[in-house]
Amino acid sequence: MAHYPILNLGLLGKLRIHFILALVQVGYAGFQLLTKIAFEQGLNKTTYPVYRNVIGFAVILPVAAFLERKERPQLRFTHLIHFFFLGITAVALGQGLFLYGLADTTPTFASAFQNSIPAVTFAMAAISGVEDVNLSRRDGQAKLFGAICAGAGATLMTAYKGPLLFNHLHHSAASTEAAKSIQATPILTLSVWRLGSLYLLISCLAFGVFYVLQARTLRMYPARYSTVCFTNFFGAIQLSVFAVASQPSLSIWKITPGIQLTSVLYAGFVASGLVFSAQAWCMQQAGPVIVSAYQPLQTVVVGFVALVFLGEPFYLGSLLGAILIICGLYMVTWGQEQQQEHVTRLQRRQSDIGESDPSKMEEGSLLHRPLLHDEEKPQEQRNSGSI
Repeated sequence: MAHYPILNLGLLGKLRIHFILALVQVGYAGFQLLTKIAFEQGLNKTTYPVYRNVIGFAVILPVAAFLERKERPQLRFTHLIHFFFLGITAVALGQGLFLYGLADTTPTFASAFQNSIPAVTFAMAAISGVEDVNLSRRDGQAKLFGAICAGAGATLMTAYKGPLLFNHLHHSAASTEAAKSIQATPILTLSVWRLGSLYLLISCLAFGVFYVLQARTLRMYPARYSTVCFTNFFGAIQLSVFAVASQPSLSIWKITPGIQLTSVLYAGFVASGLVFSAQAWCMQQAGPVIVSAYQPLQTVVVGFVALVFLGEPFYLGSLLGAILIICGLYMVTWGQEQQQEHVTRLQRRQSDIGESDPSKMEEGSLLHRPLLHDEEKPQEQRNSGSI
């Protein structure tokens, strides 16, 4: 059974993790808004994620080299295989196909589709054993319904408007033009829409695999900055090969000053640098289900920013969706608390049994069963191909 430090932290420690997870979604929301505007102004969607991950790699590399110089595990071929697939799932498929899906559908549809990631991650984490999920217990049921509730809330925000609540916030002429740029969407044929939907589906599945794989990788190689560096590195190489093969023209690499350059720098420094690293830390502390459960919060942030800075109207559907998202996050968090109580009861019970009769302690009990990162150690020791 996977065991994460958040289960043993006090109130302040848990609040810090949840606060950082909320900031992660704020950072991604800013990335999404800037990307929409930059694409409308001609930024190439194939080379854009290449620049993003190259900059992210350059930002995190010195941090990893300095902070993890003493604690970084010995790099083995097995680790490189994990990093390669992290690059494929998070960058090449996750980021790349999401941008293609966004271009072939609408921002509203793409945002709603992306909110299926928590449910996908929950299922994959439960199947792979990375997350302890027992649907016969209340904690497992709370995690499941919380993930579904948060995803449903974000979908409601993007798919249902309802009555207008208010639309009188001040916004500048520049923000009005930005709003028009975001909302400008070409007429799409049914075949293009279906292709875009397929891109988004594969992207969501890839992110679900990525969250689970990242959690397992960080337990095997607990150097989060180095892991982020390798993910950005392999992802940038994979996308570069695709860009050169699909669009050999040098013109696609051109970036104009202004919103295009701003978007690229923000994506690299903030999204693939700071935010990606913070998310990796949260993954170590809380696991993939908690991390992915915050994904729908991005929709709330985007809606709030659009309301305040872009002058977009605020509808009843947005309010109801935000309430569902908050309830969903609470249910997932409550499920984690219940899981900790269950683990504590098992440990106390097995400790009492061991004190009364050590021979009755089962070999595979909770106290004797190694944690996931300990289970990986024999595998590392068997692998002699050090680098």
